[in-house]
Amino acid sequence: MTIVKRAKLALALTLALLFSAVTGASTIRFGRANWLFPTNQEPPDAPILSIAKPLNDETQATSDVDLDFTVYVEGWNEYLHANLSWVGYSLDEKPDVTFVGSYGTPRLLTDLRVSMFGSDARATEFHFSGKLTGLIDGIHSLKVSALYVGDYSPAPYKIENFSVVGCSQRIFFSIDTHPPEISILSPESRTYNVTDISLNVTFSEPVLWVRYSLDEKANVTLNMNNTMSLNHSFTEFSEGRHNLTLYACDRFGHTGVSDDIEFMVVQETETRSDSTGFSAMMLLAASPVFVAFFVASGLLVYFKKRKKESSGNT
Repeated sequence: MTIVKRAKLALALTLALLFSAVTGASTIRFGRANWLFPTNQEPPDAPILSIAKPLNDETQATSDVDLDFTVYVEGWNEYLHANLSWVGYSLDEKPDVTFVGSYGTPRLLTDLRVSMFGSDARATEFHFSGKLTGLIDGIHSLKVSALYVGDYSPAPYKIENFSVVGCSQRIFFSIDTHPPEISILSPESRTYNVTDISLNVTFSEPVLWVRYSLDEKANVTLNMNNTMSLNHSFTEFSEGRHNLTLYACDRFGHTGVSDDIEFMVVQETETRSDSTGFSAMMLLAASPVFVAFFVASGLLVYFKKRKKESSGNT
């Protein structure tokens, strides 16, 4: 290289550095080319994700839940050549799982595992649908994410191989596949000496209605309006053995059944008490009669004996 060429190269580099110092630019990559861009130059915005299913604060009566969401990205143009390279979700704050399902735009629906973009790479809106399977009862959380990669070259600057990640808001939903559990607090399996007994019941979740069958008779329905406890009074139970069964239905139509409760109603204690008291009073009232009888009998025996003795002496 001649001295003149070296001088020109040095002058060009000096002018580039001077330009960088004056304008606040910085050099980000040396390779095939030296791209200069202002320090506030940023890659395209991260993808925006929106979950359509399941809904936030929703309760579903199945362990297999539909997953539908949309990813919005900046479309291709003369400066932006990019695409989605990965889409996934995080369930219950566990590590991200790569989405496997179907995706599409209004014009395209294909299997994600075959091709995500192909001829539709210039789209700015992508719809994804799949299933979350085998979920257990309880509260779950969900977040979806997407990775957007490519080149961005608004002349005279360029960002090569950028990657930005977008995430949705985390939503919460519940699974309920079991019927309500029924706990009968009263009556208990024991003997009662009263005929008025309260029915006190609690439920593991809000219920719409309760039905009870007493002594295997026709069911009686009580509206509950999504409450979790019941206080109902039974009156005038007849003496003898009784049995009670309860049914409760939640808002999804799941019906729970209680254990059978058997109890006895007797009124013998009070009757025996009255009878004993009456007998005691009769005995007490009759005591003077018995005393008089025994005294009279004694006197009669005494005078008869004296009479015989007198007759013997004469």
